[in-house]
Amino acid sequence: MDNGEIFEIEIINKKNNQIIGLINDEKILVTAKDLDSLSIGKKYFGFVYLNRHNEWRATLNFPRTSLRSFGKASVVSVDHESGVFVNIGLVDKDILVSLDDLPDQKQDWPKEGDELIIRLQQDRKNRLWGKLATDEDLINGGFVNNDSKLKRNQMVSGSIYHLGKNGSFILLNEERLAYLYHTETNDRVHLGQKVVGRVIGFGKHNRINISLLKNAYARIDDDSAMILAAIKYNPQKALKVTDKSSPEEIKNLFGISKSSFKRAVGHLLKTKTIVEEDGYLKLKIK
Repeated sequence: MDNGEIFEIEIINKKNNQIIGLINDEKILVTAKDLDSLSIGKKYFGFVYLNRHNEWRATLNFPRTSLRSFGKASVVSVDHESGVFVNIGLVDKDILVSLDDLPDQKQDWPKEGDELIIRLQQDRKNRLWGKLATDEDLINGGFVNNDSKLKRNQMVSGSIYHLGKNGSFILLNEERLAYLYHTETNDRVHLGQKVVGRVIGFGKHNRINISLLKNAYARIDDDSAMILAAIKYNPQKALKVTDKSSPEEIKNLFGISKSSFKRAVGHLLKTKTIVEEDGYLKLKIK
């Protein structure tokens, strides 16, 4: 079997919460979110891979990326001798993005919790690796949405998928491409970093230019507006960050100091725009 390929699987046995399937006369353990919905004798398409114990497995829950398509992968650990390991949705297998594909400077490497855009690739030994997306990959992959209603000074968020000579390439949560010039941030950013910034213009391929800097006339209320926008853009209308979060975490997320963050959050709490509950900042429901 080829690691990372899609196969048709016939279910032949269900016992002790385990599902056994058949692929070309070879038995394989099958996983799925709803095992009870699988019927013996029926065929299903599944993603086949070698898990961390080098055992063949098949899952009917397709991962976020494949050998032919790019997707988001969360960084789960960093090994400075080999690269970074990412989770693509497999419960018993993480994928390595080799140090050969990562920036030369280790300080530019992704950190745990960051997000990369990758596809899978096989090597000659039938092992799976993560291949970072290039700018050309995403442009050709349809991430240019000309119908977007984004406007100047609107707050947006996303992850850095490539570091360039003059700035950083970003995939926004709205699946729009963005660019951050080095001059539009006070801090060094790194691959995979999640950023929140404001729209300052539009460039080639309808790419959005963003800034992590405040407007020249900005006051503390602008920090409050940025934090509020980040909460509103989150699908859960909440962010796992509070005044007890580390200065580094706050800096990476919002580009401001912890003291500025506390003042801004204090303003939002005072005006009853947000609430702080269970370690989250949440949008107050009116």
